[in-house]
Amino acid sequence: PRSRGLGDVYKRQILDGASFSFSHGISYGIVGNKDDGKTTFLKCICGETGIDSGYIRIEADWKEHRIKYSDFGIVADSAVVPEYMTGYEFFDYLIEIHPLCVTEGRTADDYFDMVGLNVAKRNNLIKEYSYNEKRKIQVLAVILLKPSVIIFDEPVKNSNKSCLLYTSP
Repeated sequence: PRSRGLGDVYKRQILDGASFSFSHGISYGIVGNKDDGKTTFLKCICGETGIDSGYIRIEADWKEHRIKYSDFGIVADSAVVPEYMTGYEFFDYLIEIHPLCVTEGRTADDYFDMVGLNVAKRNNLIKEYSYNEKRKIQVLAVILLKPSVIIFDEPVKNSNKSCLLYTSP
């Protein structure tokens, strides 16, 4: 996806003249100082914040098209997950609401292994997970949706490198 000249709806231009290019199938981390526009950019991608000028487009197969929310998988900097489900219950819930997202032949454990979630934790309530384990559950939810691009908001905040091991398939 590419954005050019994204104007911001706030009182000041946060993303004035910004340009971004992303490649299909790659994961990216957004890092920066406070008030640099990271969250605003992510909100623009998700459609939560309007863009008063410029555009965001995806380049795939040498063609551009307007973005859809489903083109992006965003792993938020706060681990927002349903705390009163186990890892397996959450996986089952995701499959129930998105029945076509699991690759044929893969199991829940295959996906948990992919994001590095310890086998001993998978039957525990998510509220008992560490911050990093909750981030792994977020990554699991995102990769199940098979977005074109995955963006990690503040990927190193309160994290260790084991949370960052997932890269695009």
